[in-house]
Amino acid sequence: MPAQLILVEMHSAGAALAALLISVVLSSARFLPMTVTLIPHVVHERHPRWHYYAAAHLLSITGWTMAMVRFPAIAPAQRLPWLFGFTSVCMVGAVGATALGYLVADGLAPLVKLGLVFLAPMYYLLVMLSGARERLAALSLAGGAACGPIAWTLSPDWSVLAAGLAGGTLAYAADRLLRARA
Repeated sequence: MPAQLILVEMHSAGAALAALLISVVLSSARFLPMTVTLIPHVVHERHPRWHYYAAAHLLSITGWTMAMVRFPAIAPAQRLPWLFGFTSVCMVGAVGATALGYLVADGLAPLVKLGLVFLAPMYYLLVMLSGARERLAALSLAGGAACGPIAWTLSPDWSVLAAGLAGGTLAYAADRLLRARA
């Protein structure tokens, strides 16, 4: 969805095609590391190669996190069908929720609308917390949360990137230090 919003916003503002394409590609680049870490878990000789390309297009933060948590308990041959089923249900649910939201948005109280603004960030926080099963992941989340307000104070436009880079780097250093002491 962020790429679609960027596309519509920039097109409406009359942005150059090259700037529009670069912005959309950069906003979707976050899916590359998720795909690269997920695909080795679903590869099985039973599945045709094109299934992996289709699965990559269904990937979202929810599907990736749940797959990484659930895959150890699922037989390798069943992981790709599970991923298709889970992500398809997520997509259908998202489309239905979007349609419902569109239909009822005008009737919601202003305070409810304001509260819904925080729903997506809280959802992502909870999904990431549920996936933080290892010390490095937990340290990364804590580091990003600690660096976020500082980065926003210094540069609101670059705060998410700066906090993620600084928090992740600090988490990596702390994890290395803790491993060296153990």
